[in-house]
Amino acid sequence: MTRLAVVHIGWPKTATTSLQHQLRVGWPNLAGRPWNRPGGYACQALMQELVRGRTDGPAIDALLASSWHDQTLPVVVSHEGLVGMRKWQHDLVNNDALAVPGYLAATSWPVHVVATLRDPVELVRSNYRYAVRGGYARSYAEFLEEERANLLLGRGPFAIRNVIEAWERSFGRSAITVAWMDAMVHDPVAFWGDIATATGVSEFARIGDIPLENRNQTSLGPLRWELALNRVLAPKEGRRRSPYTNRLRRAYNRYVAGHLSRLGSTDPAGGMLEQSVVGPMRDDLAWLTQRYNPRTQR
Repeated sequence: MTRLAVVHIGWPKTATTSLQHQLRVGWPNLAGRPWNRPGGYACQALMQELVRGRTDGPAIDALLASSWHDQTLPVVVSHEGLVGMRKWQHDLVNNDALAVPGYLAATSWPVHVVATLRDPVELVRSNYRYAVRGGYARSYAEFLEEERANLLLGRGPFAIRNVIEAWERSFGRSAITVAWMDAMVHDPVAFWGDIATATGVSEFARIGDIPLENRNQTSLGPLRWELALNRVLAPKEGRRRSPYTNRLRRAYNRYVAGHLSRLGSTDPAGGMLEQSVVGPMRDDLAWLTQRYNPRTQR
């Protein structure tokens, strides 16, 4: 096939890792690419180049070319950092998500963008759960306040429309496809069939036969125990975190995973504060689906 870079911009907790796993299993000859981290299908090397400031077209062009080992398939770029990451999620936080499309547009590679979306309530709650699992020590209300402020400024990982519009400015509307995580989980054959049609890469269609396990959780009840641990382990001002902190947290998380039923199920989420974040997101997702989802274009 002619060369093509398929860029998957997966927001945190939209089954990005599961999508990467399906690709790695479905196209095993691509699993050894130098930018793939173990167990995933992510463009680690590209993100590192962007963070280091190597954003010129020729450098990225060469990196894409060096990873095009199987010329019957496209190069696939899939990384949550493409939509902007919080500090507690990833070290590659310094990249400007809205600038990334321009960097790739400066290369000679045709690009098709695939974005996965999720119900905004589930998305926000799952991101908070992920934050706490990573050491975040603030309450859900404080988390929502932070994200509401970010949305008002048009930034942060929940400013989904801004990110996709930046990609459209660089590559045009026809180069953008959005698909819903629910479709990927409940009807993967149709999900991947839509991706195959949108990108013109028929090999995507057979990825849908690979089993997918949905492991996402949105209940926030048990997190109060992890929050308490995070607050105890949080480093004092001016002091570095102990090297034993992450080890202790991992051991605690293993305990929690085996004893969730003992920790209660009270869910503190909801209310007007949550809706102040979710409401604008819901409007944006409806607009994006109408504009970029292949099933609404038929």
